[in-house]
Amino acid sequence: MLDFNPLNLSDRARLNEALRRFPPEVSEQTFANLYVWRELRAVLLAEAKGALVLVQERDGDRSVLGPPIGEAGPADLLPLLEESGIERFERLPALSRRAVA
Repeated sequence: MLDFNPLNLSDRARLNEALRRFPPEVSEQTFANLYVWRELRAVLLAEAKGALVLVQERDGDRSVLGPPIGEAGPADLLPLLEESGIERFERLPALSRRAVA
């Protein structure tokens, strides 16, 4: 099971370093964007298998927000995500979507 925590300013350096090493294909995956919108939709962060996983929460519903940032891909983390009660994915590039199926 993944241990998700709300995104906060103390995550900035770690997230920015991960994004530098693994540039996102999804424009929403920047610390500034995620942090600014966190009041409208809670943004949660977890780390697993060498990757950061971003999840958004709206009305009690959680969905993965873009591909994991790091070594692991969506398919690598699928069992942990399902165990954590997360089955929806948003903003995955086409290649990543195929990797999940």
